[in-house]
This record gives sequence, C-alpha cells and structure tokens, in this order.
Amino acid sequence: MKKKLFLILLITAFCTSEKTFAFETLAEAKQYTQEKNEFPNPDNNDYLNPDYSSLHTKLNDNILSQGINKILSFFKIKKQLWSPIGFKKLLKKVTKKRELNAYNGNFIIKATPPIGSKYIILGDLHGALHSFVRILSQLEKLGIINNRFEIIKPNYNLVFNGDLINRSPFILETLTIVFKLLDKNPKQVFYIKGNHEVKHVWYNLGLHRELQIRCKSVSDEKLPLSSIILRFLNTLPLSMYLKSKVSKSDEFVLISHYGKIDKGISNFLHTNNSGKIQIFNLKNKIPSTIDVTVKAIIKSESRSTTYQFTDGLKLLNSEQGITTWGVFSCPTSSGKILYDFNYDAYAELTVGGDIKFWTIAVYHQKFTPYSEFSTKKFMLFSGEKIYENFNVQRDKEYYKEQIINLKNIIHTIPKKQIQN
Repeated sequence: MKKKLFLILLITAFCTSEKTFAFETLAEAKQYTQEKNEFPNPDNNDYLNPDYSSLHTKLNDNILSQGINKILSFFKIKKQLWSPIGFKKLLKKVTKKRELNAYNGNFIIKATPPIGSKYIILGDLHGALHSFVRILSQLEKLGIINNRFEIIKPNYNLVFNGDLINRSPFILETLTIVFKLLDKNPKQVFYIKGNHEVKHVWYNLGLHRELQIRCKSVSDEKLPLSSIILRFLNTLPLSMYLKSKVSKSDEFVLISHYGKIDKGISNFLHTNNSGKIQIFNLKNKIPSTIDVTVKAIIKSESRSTTYQFTDGLKLLNSEQGITTWGVFSCPTSSGKILYDFNYDAYAELTVGGDIKFWTIAVYHQKFTPYSEFSTKKFMLFSGEKIYENFNVQRDKEYYKEQIINLKNIIHTIPKKQIQN
C-alpha cells in the first residue's frame, strides 16, 4: 500500500509540476551556495583543468531522487533550487531571444552612453559561483539590482568580460544566474566572448565534463545540450566600444577580453553614434584610412606570461601606447593556488564627459568572516588614484586653470632661455 501511495505521489509530482528550478531569486541562489562547499577537492591535481567528476556524479540526481525532490517541492516541504531541466529551458529561451536580436556570429557592439552611466565589470569569473553570489548580494545592498535579478538603478550596466566558464565545480549554476540576468536585462547586461568560450577550448575542459554528467537526463546528444550551448556562445560579442558623448573627435573605451582593436571597423565606429547598442558583424569589415582612437582598454591579463599580484583591478603595461586595465574576479581553488587571489572583486567604470575624466574603481573584499567591500578609485585615462574628497568637475576646472597659467608663464620666457 505504501509503495502504491509513493508511486501515485511520484506520478502526480512529475505530471503536475511546471517548475523549472533555476534560481527564481537571488535569495535562492544564496541558499544554494550556503548548502554547497565552496572549495571541494577535485579528482586531480591539474589546477588549469581541475576535474570535479566525482562531485558532479553525486550532485546528479537519478530518477528516484528527482521524483522525491519534486514531491517535496510539490507539497512545499522543500523547494528544489536548481535542476538540469531548468538550466536547459532558460538556456534555450535566452539563446532564441538573442538570435532574434541579431546577436550572432563574429561581431562587435558599440554604444554612446549618457554622462553618469556606470558599467559593473567582472573579468575571468571562471564559474566562481559563491563569489559571484556575494558580489550580486553587494549590488543588491547598494540598490543596483533587486532580488529577482533586475537592474533597478538608472544608467547601470553589467559586463562579463570573458572566461566565465571552466576551472570550477559549479559552472552550470553560474551560467544559470548569467542567463537570468541576460533575460531580465537584455539591454543592460553584456557577456563578452573570451578564449574559454571558444569551442576548441571549452570542449576539452570543465564545461564539457559537467554537461556530460549532469545534463544527460535532459538531452539525447552525445554531449548533452552541446548544440544549444554552441548557439548561445555564438551570440557573444568579441568586444564592446564605448564612445565619449562630448569629445570633439570620436574617442572610445574598449572592453574586450583580448584587448585588441579590431581592424576594418572605423566606418562603423564613426557613424550613427546613438545611445542605443549597435551591432557590427566583422564579415562586413572594410579597409579604411580613418583611425580608431581608443583612449583606454579594459581587458583580461595574460596570467601565464605576465601575471602580477592584483586585488581585482590593475593598471597593466600599455597596449599600443593605450592606457590598459586588467580586471580579475576569480577566487576559485585554482585562482587561490596559482595566483594567490583571495578576493570577491569587480570594477566599476563611470562615464564622464571627455574620456580623460572617466573613472574606474575596484570593489573588493577578502572572503573571510565579517569582511566587507572596500573600494579604490582611479582616473581611467591617467591611472591617477582618486581620494575621498576628489571632485572630477571641480578639479577639471582647477587643472585647466593651471595649464593656462603655465602657458602664460612660458610665453614670458625668452626662447633662448627655454632652449638652454
């Protein structure tokens, strides 16, 4: 009798449950991370390609446990927070929406944001789910996003600057939250393609293994969900160009994982600069004699050859004579061991008038009990640190006046004396 009752409950739960279990709220994501070990031991000692297959096998529900979870959720005893089917449905939904909006192929995007706009930038997150949730909790605390992953503060944007996947045990959960943010804020959230988002890289690393183990119940493909994953990754832009709204000439800030200025795009960048996001497919690029003036680059640092200690934001060696910043947000086990990186970290780019007066700040905290986020702020173009009582507009006028005074003094000095 008990077996029959259980079977009836199991069938009822499967047939009536419409839930997708894919982090409906930030609070659910917080609860999920509290229930999971942030730094589980991998099956190997390869820090560049850690294998969490044993953990994923344990996390992978069989049909019986799926049924039990659905029964508990159906009767509101215990809610299931994440599931492969929820991941699959959300992935399909976001991919189709992006493809309909012409996000497809090898393309770049540009925008001319209004003065005062903010861009929250995360670099090389590498599936650091727990850190990611703590950062989102900080953004919620600051009133930038709400509990349903919606950006609610005016003129705020969120940028993932590539390498969001691999090297961690919770890649699918991290992607789920990113899908939520993209779905809720399609005009304010941007995911730039990095080298780990290229098939020949991710296909041999952690995302491949995690899909193989955790999603085999929701896909008949040899590599579960591989076709829709490839379609989604094909909707990621290669770079993002932000134009100054008030500069006399067209000047840009480049946000790109690689930090390289794309060739044959000058005509696109110098025409029709509205505030809306515009897309340019690189198959349409044409040679041009017009220069692209990039005043600052925000990229990922090549840590295999030039890595130096960072707390999340670092002024790097210039690229082609251009001020270059590196953003790093990867406190995974690999990040801790290889790079001694122990921070939850993100950057905030603030749009001013002329790009020379845009600013960039790092918000970071060490993930220790009772730690809190602190911040350091810099002039984007010069790299000069900004102190608490610094006022961009006021000091702009001050330095302008000093330059005029210096020019007047120079004009009073005899030419021979200047040459000596």
